[in-house]
Amino acid sequence: MTSENSDRFVRRARGIGWSGRLLLAVFVVVIIGVVGACAHFGVASKAPGPAQITVTPSAGAHDVEPVAQVLVKADTGTLTDVRLVNESGKAVPGVMTPDNTAWKPTVPLGYGRTYTLTVTSRGPNGVAATQASSFSTLRPSNQTKVTFTTTAEAALRDGGIYGVGTVVVAHFDEQIADRATAERQLRVITDPNVQGSWFWVDGQNAHWRPERYYAPGTTVTAEAKIYGIALGDGLFGQDDNQVSFRIGDDWQ
Repeated sequence: MTSENSDRFVRRARGIGWSGRLLLAVFVVVIIGVVGACAHFGVASKAPGPAQITVTPSAGAHDVEPVAQVLVKADTGTLTDVRLVNESGKAVPGVMTPDNTAWKPTVPLGYGRTYTLTVTSRGPNGVAATQASSFSTLRPSNQTKVTFTTTAEAALRDGGIYGVGTVVVAHFDEQIADRATAERQLRVITDPNVQGSWFWVDGQNAHWRPERYYAPGTTVTAEAKIYGIALGDGLFGQDDNQVSFRIGDDWQ
């Protein structure tokens, strides 16, 4: 403020009566209070805090399917360590994202197990924290497994050589109530590519038949990824299974 402006302000202030001066003083106090409160709020908003963590499944969850998503995610801050163990203390391997904001296991969980997740994290301002939660997986009333055979019920052997008209049979050792779900877990891969389709001959056997004969030298891989999958009426897949074989000359 210039000297001339200062003189004007002083003259105006002297010309204000006592009531005006009192009002001006109250106004100045209020302004100072508001500025101080804003400054205090600004400091408080930057106060340090722990990372905000989301854990799936939620703490105390029961009957979790062993192939259901398990995920630890830092919504703010980063993860410094994640440990998942079963009730026997056996650790479950997992993988962290490069930015250390998410973790998940790399193998399916077991049936009828209780798992504990211990998460160590660091907040945006460096505040370290540790939290733990537990959940349990379902215990199926019944399980089924798959074997791959020929139509003559002979097991397909890994590395075996079979004829150009070979039909892949997926045999379940239990009756399958939900055939559509079971079929989605079955897959046949050929090289070179051969089109084919599944056909259920009864409640336990599905046949994969190629649209045309295989060419000699074709490699065939049959997969059943049924572990942890609900197949109807309380039945779950017991194990995954896979077999690879080669097509020989003619009708071997």
